[in-house]
Amino acid sequence: PLDALKSDPVREVNVLAPVRSGKTLIADVAAPWAIANDNASVLWVFQTDQLASSHAETRAMPTMRSVPALANLLPDDRHKIRNNEILFANGLPFIICGPSIGNLQSRGFKWVICDEPWLYKPGILEQAKARLGDFVKTSNSKLLCISQGGVEDDDWDRQFKLGELNEWHIQCAACGHYMLPKWTAHRSDGSRWGMMFDAAKDERKNYNVQRAIETLRFECEKCGHAHLDNAKTRGDWNQTGKFIPI
Repeated sequence: PLDALKSDPVREVNVLAPVRSGKTLIADVAAPWAIANDNASVLWVFQTDQLASSHAETRAMPTMRSVPALANLLPDDRHKIRNNEILFANGLPFIICGPSIGNLQSRGFKWVICDEPWLYKPGILEQAKARLGDFVKTSNSKLLCISQGGVEDDDWDRQFKLGELNEWHIQCAACGHYMLPKWTAHRSDGSRWGMMFDAAKDERKNYNVQRAIETLRFECEKCGHAHLDNAKTRGDWNQTGKFIPI
């Protein structure tokens, strides 16, 4: 995602990922980078005004103040740094707000960030995209959408499917094969791979849950190698994993 955000030909980046997986952290890093390196005005839209204010106070504004490349751009006038807004010395605004129509009917922005658009009311995502204005016409706009999954064929689902789809693939520690980290999947011969466990049952034909937990592993699609849930497996997958177009 960060490489895509830095790429000039890429106009929109959509990140669909689980809860608590670092989605908003991408925006925390990208926003100050955009201001310092892309001379960008930035509008960041959260799902509610309350969440916008909370994130601004606890993460976004402290981050902006801590970036050395932005030190000379911070305004001397303290009134130009508000709870949810900074007007930098070069005239570029950085604004964090909720998804109300009133918030989205203002000036154009070079960068627009939409946080959890699956929770927006219908039409709000398009309103946010419209804030890119003339920057779209000059092909130097950037839209970043970060969210968990929503409802099939809602605004967020359609937005996510607009561009090239890439999914995170993990590498087998034994044979080096790359595969999607699916929970349950089947090989061409019908055998299962993915999350597996020993299906021990008691006399009542109920699963032995404790035994299932003890034997839980992720089996490779190609060679069947069992990957255990531990720090080494997660570390290896973080280091060797990669996005592959599907």
